[in-house]
Amino acid sequence: MFINESIVAILFRLINFVALIAVAVFIYRKYIKCDLLCMIAEQKASHEHLYEQQLSFEQQQVALDTLLKEEAVLCKNFRIKIDEWKKAITLEHEMTQKAHAQELVAAQERAATIAANREQEKMRTRVTQEVAANLQRNLSHYFKDTPKNSDYLDAIVRFMDERA
Repeated sequence: MFINESIVAILFRLINFVALIAVAVFIYRKYIKCDLLCMIAEQKASHEHLYEQQLSFEQQQVALDTLLKEEAVLCKNFRIKIDEWKKAITLEHEMTQKAHAQELVAAQERAATIAANREQEKMRTRVTQEVAANLQRNLSHYFKDTPKNSDYLDAIVRFMDERA
C-alpha cells in the first residue's frame, strides 16, 4: 500500500474543500437563505406597495385633472355670468341716468311753468288792481251825476225783474 503523500494531500484538500462547501451550504441554508428570502419578500412587498401607490397617485392625478377641468369650466361660466351682470348693471345704470336726466328736464320745465304762471298771476293781479282802481275812478266820475246813477239802477232792476 503505497500511498503517495501528494495523493493523500490532494485527497484531504478535496475532503476539506467538500467539507468547507458543505459547511458553507449548511450555514447558507440555515442562516443566510432565510434572511435573503425575507429580504426578497420585503423588497417584493415594498415594490408592490410602491406600485399600488403609483396607481393610487395616478388615479388621484386623473381625479384632480377632471376636477381642474370642471373648475375651469365653472370659472369660465362664472366669468360669463359676471360679464352679463356687469352689462345688465351698466345698462340699468345708464337707464337710471337717462331717467334722472328726464326727471331733471321735467322738473326744470315744471319750475319754468310755475315761474311763468306766477309771473302771469302777478301781472293779472297788477292789471286787476290797476283796472279796478281805474274803473272805480272812472265809475265814480261817471256816476257823480244823479240821472246817470238812477238810470243805471233802473236798468239793473228791470234786468232782475225780467229774469225772475
